[in-house]
Amino acid sequence: MKMTYHFLYVKYVNPTVTAFPPEEVNILDLEKTVRDKDSLPYDLTLGKFTTVRKGLEKSFDLDDVRQPIWPDYLNSPYAVGLFSRRFRDVVRQHLTGLEHIDWIRCHVTYRSEAEDYFMLRFLSAPDVVDHTHSLYAHNSDHILIPAFCAEKISKVSVFPRSVYFTEIPSLVIVRNDIRLHAMREGLTGMSFKKLTNIF
Repeated sequence: MKMTYHFLYVKYVNPTVTAFPPEEVNILDLEKTVRDKDSLPYDLTLGKFTTVRKGLEKSFDLDDVRQPIWPDYLNSPYAVGLFSRRFRDVVRQHLTGLEHIDWIRCHVTYRSEAEDYFMLRFLSAPDVVDHTHSLYAHNSDHILIPAFCAEKISKVSVFPRSVYFTEIPSLVIVRNDIRLHAMREGLTGMSFKKLTNIF
Protein backbone atom coordinates (compact mmCIF):
# COMPACT_ATOMS: atom_id res chain seq x y z
CA MET A 1 0.00 0.00 0.00
CA LYS A 2 1.32 3.44 -0.96
CA MET A 3 2.21 5.58 2.07
CA THR A 4 0.61 9.03 2.20
CA TYR A 5 1.96 12.18 3.79
CA HIS A 6 0.34 15.39 5.04
CA PHE A 7 1.31 19.00 5.68
CA LEU A 8 0.90 19.79 9.38
CA TYR A 9 -0.68 23.16 10.18
CA VAL A 10 -1.85 24.98 13.28
CA LYS A 11 -5.63 24.87 12.96
CA TYR A 12 -7.02 28.29 12.08
CA VAL A 13 -9.66 29.61 14.46
CA ASN A 14 -10.40 33.20 15.39
CA PRO A 15 -9.05 34.08 17.88
CA THR A 16 -5.99 31.82 17.79
CA VAL A 17 -4.34 30.90 21.07
CA THR A 18 -0.64 31.75 20.72
CA ALA A 19 2.49 31.39 22.87
CA PHE A 20 4.30 34.74 22.90
CA PRO A 21 7.93 35.41 23.82
CA PRO A 22 8.86 38.43 25.98
CA GLU A 23 8.59 41.76 24.15
CA GLU A 24 12.36 42.29 24.06
CA VAL A 25 13.00 39.00 22.21
CA ASN A 26 13.84 39.20 18.51
CA ILE A 27 11.92 36.26 17.06
CA LEU A 28 14.13 36.28 13.95
CA ASP A 29 17.04 35.12 16.13
CA LEU A 30 15.35 31.85 17.12
CA GLU A 31 17.91 29.43 15.66
CA LYS A 32 20.81 31.41 17.10
CA THR A 33 19.06 31.61 20.48
CA VAL A 34 18.66 27.83 20.81
CA ARG A 35 21.96 26.76 19.24
CA ASP A 36 23.53 24.09 21.46
CA LYS A 37 20.56 24.31 23.83
CA ASP A 38 17.72 21.89 24.54
CA SER A 39 15.29 24.57 25.77
CA LEU A 40 14.34 28.17 25.16
CA PRO A 41 16.19 30.41 27.62
CA TYR A 42 13.00 32.35 28.44
CA ASP A 43 9.35 31.54 29.14
CA LEU A 44 6.53 31.99 26.66
CA THR A 45 3.18 33.42 27.73
CA LEU A 46 -0.20 32.31 26.40
CA GLY A 47 -2.24 34.96 24.68
CA LYS A 48 -4.19 35.21 21.45
CA PHE A 49 -4.19 36.72 18.00
CA THR A 50 -7.59 37.95 16.81
CA THR A 51 -8.14 38.70 13.13
CA VAL A 52 -9.91 42.04 12.75
CA ARG A 53 -10.52 44.33 9.80
CA LYS A 54 -7.23 46.19 10.39
CA GLY A 55 -5.11 43.04 10.77
CA LEU A 56 -4.16 41.12 13.91
CA GLU A 57 -4.84 42.17 17.47
CA LYS A 58 -2.71 40.72 20.25
CA SER A 59 -4.14 40.16 23.74
CA PHE A 60 -3.36 38.14 26.86
CA ASP A 61 -7.00 37.80 27.97
CA LEU A 62 -8.27 34.32 27.06
CA ASP A 63 -11.61 34.50 28.87
CA ASP A 64 -13.59 34.62 25.59
CA VAL A 65 -11.66 31.80 23.89
CA ARG A 66 -13.94 28.84 23.12
CA GLN A 67 -11.32 26.30 22.00
CA PRO A 68 -8.91 24.60 24.45
CA ILE A 69 -6.33 27.11 25.68
CA TRP A 70 -3.74 24.32 25.90
CA PRO A 71 -4.03 22.73 22.42
CA ASP A 72 -1.73 19.90 21.38
CA TYR A 73 -0.36 21.96 18.51
CA LEU A 74 0.11 25.54 19.63
CA ASN A 75 0.59 28.63 17.50
CA SER A 76 3.61 30.90 18.00
CA PRO A 77 4.82 34.13 16.37
CA TYR A 78 7.95 32.26 15.24
CA ALA A 79 5.75 30.75 12.47
CA VAL A 80 6.55 27.41 14.11
CA GLY A 81 3.95 25.16 15.72
CA LEU A 82 4.69 23.94 19.24
CA PHE A 83 4.00 20.30 20.12
CA SER A 84 2.40 19.35 23.41
CA ARG A 85 4.03 16.53 25.32
CA ARG A 86 1.24 14.21 24.11
CA PHE A 87 1.72 15.15 20.45
CA ARG A 88 5.50 14.90 20.73
CA ASP A 89 5.10 11.40 22.17
CA VAL A 90 2.81 10.40 19.28
CA VAL A 91 5.43 11.57 16.76
CA ARG A 92 8.20 9.75 18.66
CA GLN A 93 6.34 6.46 18.40
CA HIS A 94 6.50 6.62 14.59
CA LEU A 95 10.09 7.73 14.05
CA THR A 96 12.24 5.44 11.91
CA GLY A 97 15.55 6.62 13.36
CA LEU A 98 16.57 8.33 10.10
CA GLU A 99 14.89 11.71 10.74
CA HIS A 100 17.83 13.21 12.71
CA ILE A 101 15.66 15.41 14.91
CA ASP A 102 15.56 16.59 18.48
CA TRP A 103 13.18 18.70 20.57
CA ILE A 104 13.54 22.13 22.15
CA ARG A 105 11.57 22.50 25.37
CA CYS A 106 9.46 25.66 25.66
CA HIS A 107 8.01 26.56 29.05
CA VAL A 108 4.62 28.23 28.51
CA THR A 109 2.70 30.05 31.26
CA TYR A 110 -0.78 31.45 31.67
CA ARG A 111 -1.75 33.05 34.97
CA SER A 112 -0.96 30.39 37.60
CA GLU A 113 -0.76 27.53 35.07
CA ALA A 114 2.24 26.26 33.11
CA GLU A 115 2.89 23.57 30.51
CA ASP A 116 5.92 22.38 28.58
CA TYR A 117 5.73 22.42 24.79
CA PHE A 118 8.34 21.39 22.24
CA MET A 119 9.74 22.74 18.98
CA LEU A 120 10.87 20.20 16.41
CA ARG A 121 14.48 20.73 15.32
CA PHE A 122 16.19 18.99 12.40
CA LEU A 123 19.87 18.27 12.97
CA SER A 124 20.59 17.68 9.29
CA ALA A 125 18.85 18.17 5.98
CA PRO A 126 16.96 15.05 4.86
CA ASP A 127 17.45 14.03 1.24
CA VAL A 128 13.83 13.76 0.09
CA VAL A 129 13.56 15.91 -3.06
CA ASP A 130 12.76 14.55 -6.52
CA HIS A 131 14.83 16.94 -8.63
CA THR A 132 13.38 15.76 -11.94
CA HIS A 133 9.80 16.74 -11.05
CA SER A 134 10.52 19.87 -8.95
CA LEU A 135 9.71 23.30 -10.41
CA TYR A 136 12.77 25.53 -10.78
CA ALA A 137 13.13 29.27 -11.30
CA HIS A 138 13.93 30.13 -14.92
CA ASN A 139 17.61 29.47 -15.78
CA SER A 140 18.37 28.64 -12.17
CA ASP A 141 18.90 25.75 -9.79
CA HIS A 142 16.60 27.47 -7.28
CA ILE A 143 13.60 25.26 -6.51
CA LEU A 144 10.28 27.13 -6.40
CA ILE A 145 8.02 24.13 -5.78
CA PRO A 146 9.66 20.94 -4.59
CA ALA A 147 8.50 17.49 -5.56
CA PHE A 148 9.30 14.60 -3.27
CA CYS A 149 10.75 11.20 -4.04
CA ALA A 150 8.48 8.39 -2.80
CA GLU A 151 11.39 6.04 -2.16
CA LYS A 152 13.32 8.65 -0.14
CA ILE A 153 10.43 9.86 2.01
CA SER A 154 9.34 6.29 2.77
CA LYS A 155 12.38 6.08 5.07
CA VAL A 156 11.23 8.91 7.38
CA SER A 157 8.03 9.80 9.19
CA VAL A 158 8.52 13.58 9.36
CA PHE A 159 10.50 16.04 7.23
CA PRO A 160 10.55 19.80 6.49
CA ARG A 161 8.64 21.28 3.56
CA SER A 162 11.50 23.60 2.62
CA VAL A 163 14.30 22.18 0.48
CA TYR A 164 16.65 24.87 1.83
CA PHE A 165 17.85 23.67 5.19
CA THR A 166 16.71 25.39 8.33
CA GLU A 167 16.94 23.67 11.69
CA ILE A 168 13.49 24.81 12.79
CA PRO A 169 11.22 24.87 9.73
CA SER A 170 7.91 26.69 9.69
CA LEU A 171 6.16 23.84 7.90
CA VAL A 172 6.66 20.12 8.35
CA ILE A 173 5.22 17.08 6.61
CA VAL A 174 4.18 13.99 8.55
CA ARG A 175 3.39 10.44 7.52
CA ASN A 176 -0.26 9.42 7.56
CA ASP A 177 0.17 7.09 10.55
CA ILE A 178 1.08 10.11 12.70
CA ARG A 179 -2.05 11.93 11.50
CA LEU A 180 -4.26 8.91 12.24
CA HIS A 181 -2.67 8.35 15.65
CA ALA A 182 -3.17 12.02 16.58
CA MET A 183 -6.83 11.78 15.55
CA ARG A 184 -7.35 8.57 17.56
CA GLU A 185 -5.88 10.27 20.63
CA GLY A 186 -8.22 13.24 20.18
CA LEU A 187 -5.34 15.71 19.92
CA THR A 188 -6.33 19.32 19.28
CA GLY A 189 -5.05 22.43 17.52
CA MET A 190 -3.87 20.88 14.26
CA SER A 191 -5.07 20.44 10.71
CA PHE A 192 -3.64 18.40 7.86
CA LYS A 193 -3.52 18.71 4.09
CA LYS A 194 -2.51 15.77 1.90
CA LEU A 195 0.82 16.07 0.09
CA THR A 196 0.28 15.31 -3.60
CA ASN A 197 3.59 16.04 -5.36
CA ILE A 198 5.22 12.66 -4.65
CA PHE A 199 6.87 10.79 -7.52
